[in-house]
Amino acid sequence: MGAFAEALLVRLPAYQRTWWRDSLQASPVIALLPLAWCAAFVLAPARALGGPLAAAAGAALWGVGFSLALPVLRFIAESSEHLYSEATTVFDATVSNLGMLQRGLIHPHNDGCHTVHHMWPGVPYHRLAWLHRRLMRDDSEYAARLCWRSGVFVTPARGDARLT
Repeated sequence: MGAFAEALLVRLPAYQRTWWRDSLQASPVIALLPLAWCAAFVLAPARALGGPLAAAAGAALWGVGFSLALPVLRFIAESSEHLYSEATTVFDATVSNLGMLQRGLIHPHNDGCHTVHHMWPGVPYHRLAWLHRRLMRDDSEYAARLCWRSGVFVTPARGDARLT
C-alpha cells in the first residue's frame, strides 16, 4: 500500500496538468462546466440561504473537493482499471473493481465493471452492473476469465466475481 500511495503522489501532479491541458484543448466549454455547476448549485443557494460569507465558504469547500479530492479519486480509479503484465488481450488486461468502497466512492457510475465497459462501450453506465451480473450468470467463459479485485489495495484475481 505504501508503494502505491508513493507512486500516486509522485505521478498526480503530471496527471492533473495533462488532464487540464487536454480538457481545455478538446473543449474549453465542457472543461469549465464544473464552474457553472458550482455557481448554480453551491454559490447561488448558499448566498440565498446564508449570505456572501456562506457562498464563499461553500465555494471554497467545493473548490477543495474538486481540485484536490476528485483528482485523487479519479487517478486511483484510472490506475486500477488495467494490468498489462502477463496479459495478451484487452480482456485479460482489464480489471473490474467490484468492492463496496470502489463501487460507492471510486467508481460510482459503475465504471468499476470495467471489463464489460470495454466489451460493450455503448452500454449506458447505469446498466453495466446489470450486464456484469447477467454475464456472470450466463457466460461461463466470462466468469472464469474475468480479472477483478474486491478492494483498492487488493491484488486482482481471476474467476467468479459476483456483485452483492
